Amino acid sequence: MNPTAGAFVLRALSRSGRRGRSLAAAALLAPVAVLAASLTPLGDLPGGEFQSTATALSADGKVVVGSSVSTNGQEAFRWTAATGMVGLGDLPGGTFSSAAYGVSADGKTVVGFGTFADNGGTKACRWTLVDGRYALETLWPDLGSELGGVAYGISASGRTVVGLVGSFSFKWTGPGSAYTGSLGLPSASYAVSADDTTVVGRAYSVPQALRARGDKVDVLGLLEGFESSYPYAVS
Repeated sequence: MNPTAGAFVLRALSRSGRRGRSLAAAALLAPVAVLAASLTPLGDLPGGEFQSTATALSADGKVVVGSSVSTNGQEAFRWTAATGMVGLGDLPGGTFSSAAYGVSADGKTVVGFGTFADNGGTKACRWTLVDGRYALETLWPDLGSELGGVAYGISASGRTVVGLVGSFSFKWTGPGSAYTGSLGLPSASYAVSADDTTVVGRAYSVPQALRARGDKVDVLGLLEGFESSYPYAVS
């Protein structure tokens, strides 16, 4: 196994003495933020080239989701220490390609995208644990093939999912939800708060991070010397 090529979890003891868990990006903070750290390589799916990327984890750090390369192609995965890396499959039709970008606090609901058309058309998807297996469903099964979609974030409860459909962000709260408008203009939503009330994302016409609570949208600004900003998480 090449430890630099696959997804991994960083487990660390913070200076406060509390146990913490994060994804690969947290390794950049390890020298200054923690006293001791260990890396757990997660491996990859069988078949294809050795490659995997971790994108989100559950509240207790025991469930990790992301994408890897299996015999079929790029495939969403869910990982636990007990099961190892398990492929979640893809939508029927089209080139095989799926990825997971978010997971609920309890690790039982995963969101991302699946591919349903030969031209690479994607739909926002949700995988839910049913009788010990993950069932794949699209959030809006009746949307036309001209609209691509991806789910980027999910709230702690799993009740709210956010992402992108066509050129608009969405906030999905169950069957029948409207698929546009969580940020009020052409945009993409990347994350939703644990209490389902706040969405963060970015508009195409405004190269800055946005935060939406109800009908109010705040522009979060830029770091000095930079021309754009992106929000990827919210408390």
